[in-house]
Amino acid sequence: MLPEKFSSVQTHGGAIFTVGGLVGGKPYAGMLKIENNFKVTEMPGMGHERFNVPLAFVQERFICALCGLLQPNNPSLTCEGYDIVKSIWFKMRSIEAPRYSTTAVVMNN
Repeated sequence: MLPEKFSSVQTHGGAIFTVGGLVGGKPYAGMLKIENNFKVTEMPGMGHERFNVPLAFVQERFICALCGLLQPNNPSLTCEGYDIVKSIWFKMRSIEAPRYSTTAVVMNN
C-alpha cells in the first residue's frame, strides 16, 4: 500500500518511483519502483524522512528530491539526489527557501 502524501516521478523508460510520504501520520523516507509490468520493488530510502517532496528526473539518471515537509507547517531545506543506475542517494546543496506540495520541472534536459 502506498503512503499518504507521497511524491512520484516517471522515468523516460516508463518506471515510476514513489518517494516519501506519511505512514501512520509520521514522515517516511522509503521509495518504491513500479515498473511497466507493474512489478513493485522496494528501493533504498532517502536519508531524511519527509512528505510532499517536489521531484524531478534529470539527465535520464537522477531523481532530485527538493525540500518537502518534515511535519505539517514545518518545511525542510534538505535536498537529496538518487542515482537510478548506482541505486544510491547522495546529498545536494540545500535550497534557500523551502519548497513543498509543488512540482519540479526539467526543461531542455
